[in-house]
Amino acid sequence: MRKVILQSSRWLAAFIIGLLVIWSATALSLAQKRPRERVAVLTFKAIGAPAEMGEAVAEILRTELVDVGKFELVERGQIEALIREQKLQMKDLFDEKTAVEIGRLSGAKLVVIGSIVKLGNTFTLNSRFIDVATGVVQIGKNIRGNSENEISIMCRQLAYIIAGKTYAEKPPSKPKKEKRLARIPKPRRPLPKLEEKPYARIEKAWTEHNVSKGGEKGFRIHTTFSIQRHLERTGRLFVFFRFKGHPGWLRDYDSAKNPKFSARDGNVSTQTPFTPRYKMTRYADLKVFLPYSQLHLAKGRHNLEAVVVIRDSNMNVLTQRSAPFRVNERLSRFGQRAPGSVAGLKPRPPPRLERPGARIDKVWVDHNRYDKGLKGMWIHTAFGIHNHKGRKATVAVFFRPQKSRTWLKDFDRDRNPKYGSPSGQATTRQTFIPKYKKAMFDDFKVFMPYSQLHMRKGKHALEAVVQIQDDKGKNLVERSIRFQYSR
Repeated sequence: MRKVILQSSRWLAAFIIGLLVIWSATALSLAQKRPRERVAVLTFKAIGAPAEMGEAVAEILRTELVDVGKFELVERGQIEALIREQKLQMKDLFDEKTAVEIGRLSGAKLVVIGSIVKLGNTFTLNSRFIDVATGVVQIGKNIRGNSENEISIMCRQLAYIIAGKTYAEKPPSKPKKEKRLARIPKPRRPLPKLEEKPYARIEKAWTEHNVSKGGEKGFRIHTTFSIQRHLERTGRLFVFFRFKGHPGWLRDYDSAKNPKFSARDGNVSTQTPFTPRYKMTRYADLKVFLPYSQLHLAKGRHNLEAVVVIRDSNMNVLTQRSAPFRVNERLSRFGQRAPGSVAGLKPRPPPRLERPGARIDKVWVDHNRYDKGLKGMWIHTAFGIHNHKGRKATVAVFFRPQKSRTWLKDFDRDRNPKYGSPSGQATTRQTFIPKYKKAMFDDFKVFMPYSQLHMRKGKHALEAVVQIQDDKGKNLVERSIRFQYSR
């Protein structure tokens, strides 16, 4: 009888143990299959900081919520697709009703919205957690930091708050181990500090018309922009022009006449330099001028665009923005038209000027002559000049020792600037304007006082070099004559 009872007890114990094993496995399986809460994180609003910082905060918060391990995140691409489908603007994302609607369409249980605010060197992370089912804000939290480097830590703290966990900035200290004497490594060279790339943002660009400057009628292009990380380096603001709706730039046809309104590639352009004095500099109204004539438009009304381009000191493009405007050209029959309209004619090129030239037939010297009480010599020249009608030319005479290439110096130019050149040589010169295309001068003379040669006592073998120069100071021809001078 005892044997039967003992055997029955063993069977009962085995049955109970089996039930306990099955119940534990089922509970573990249910715990593993428990669904996670689905969360949608929308782009944060940036106040006093670049707009990109709001996108960065939202992306960091998504990563931190995944690391916490309690949530299932709505993908960023799915949120952007819903925004496009609902035709929403960026400002609509900060509205609670819109956030609830996006959460409902994406199947999220919780929606996180907020803002990142910069005041001085302090960053504040404001957040709200909205229950999609009820539309009620469950909790609002503000977290502060003292620099941009603390934003990732602030996002981690926010993720722990959403998960209902306590965030510890530092892990618990481990028991110290006995230190062993080790070989002290040699100090490594510090890595070179990477230069931060400059950043610029144009807030506004507009035009002001019918403005006169330097006797020319035109318009100004005004720009409001800010630039960062470009301290004490010179950048440039360029403005290019095109017909509205067409990518090609307007061409310049008189770059030789007005190079400041032409780019290197031959397009119409105007520009101005700027040098930021602060790490973050804002220009409320930086303006440039362009005459209407430099657009080279055909007669008629034209819809144009002025494209403002900000470049750094290395001429890299930082940002650009366009401003539309209209021009009514009434004077020029020739010029550019928008593609697809009546074909415009290119402006007629300016007449090509023939190169000026000169020829010296004879040079002679009259010594021991007087002019205005000064003793010196007259240098006579017989020469001809062509293709220089109506423009100022110059006969200049320089002096040097014979068999030498070094000009005589002038030592009292401040007292007698008439007999000294800007580069410091002793010289005498006289200007004239030819009245004919081919002009001849039988006896053109200039006077040189002996005292302006600045020679020591004794006999000197010298050479006078006569030069004919055009209106730009270019030497057309020269001829020399040798003479003896005694002092």
